Amino acid sequence: MLAGRELDPTKVANLNNGNSSWVNQHLLYTHGVGLAMLPVNEIVRSQTNQSANPDLVIQNLPPVSSPGAPTITEPRIYFGTQASDYVIVGGGSQEFDYPSSTATGDAYNSWSGSTGIKLDTPLTRCFFAARFGDLNLMISNQINGNSQLLFQALHQERVQAIAPFLRYDKDPYLSSPRAAASTTSSTLTPPAPRSGREHLRSGNDPTASGLQGDAFNYVRNSVKVVMDAYDGTTTFYVADPTDPIIQAWQGVFPGVFHPLSEMSSDLQATCASRRPLQRSNDAFEKYHVTDPGVFYRATTSGRSRATRVQAAAADRSSWPSRPTTSRCRRLARPT
Repeated sequence: MLAGRELDPTKVANLNNGNSSWVNQHLLYTHGVGLAMLPVNEIVRSQTNQSANPDLVIQNLPPVSSPGAPTITEPRIYFGTQASDYVIVGGGSQEFDYPSSTATGDAYNSWSGSTGIKLDTPLTRCFFAARFGDLNLMISNQINGNSQLLFQALHQERVQAIAPFLRYDKDPYLSSPRAAASTTSSTLTPPAPRSGREHLRSGNDPTASGLQGDAFNYVRNSVKVVMDAYDGTTTFYVADPTDPIIQAWQGVFPGVFHPLSEMSSDLQATCASRRPLQRSNDAFEKYHVTDPGVFYRATTSGRSRATRVQAAAADRSSWPSRPTTSRCRRLARPT
């Protein structure tokens, strides 16, 4: 299981009793650092066997990996699953990295990426000052010709801005020690012939599927999206090249979509078919029967399903009737 140490912008805003400066919020505290990683099936017991703790194989600041665990090549998280305001990197001062108890004091760092928007002209600074309603972008002497602007750091907002014609899972997950945030996306359409319609009601559940709001009778989990947590580079991989809708979008936007074979094997191991395919499972509950008589009797008797996916095995153990996934990836222990 992976969990990123992302920056909480609300706590930055509450520094000094809510009087945090503009420099603190936009130039100094710009990113999170590191992650925690642990096997979900192992614990560490105390010597007296009275308590137990997770067996962390990646921990601390800066992150330290145990033998056999992946090495963290870039621990800083600028883009992730936390909503945040814009930040400016490459300014007049370095960015806060993490607290340190050593004699040298807290650790600082400067972003080395090139995917931000350069603030090297007065016109650019004027435009984004108007865009964010913040005069400091125009007048601050902390911004120089090397400064870059990073915004839309929230994974859901970023992928939606790039490809708004896809529907995205609302629960992205950390998928690699490089801190890449991943999610699944789906194609859907209402006019598919000879198909029953589904209509999911909108809700505020953050873990809900991104299919709420519109009626549809065709859905394919065709695309996997990976966003680099350091520089925000977002890549769309086609997981189902036979989907005619994604084939059409590939023709409209050549170069945006990449074959799944180009994804690293480590990332492929974390790909999940998440909530959107629950609707496919619901459809199979009705349509997977092969006996026309069974199907006819079920539909004419008013039952909502011709057959149901069994929720219990012979030993009466309870099992979920719908496919689910979690944010876990298996960690191979050295032998």
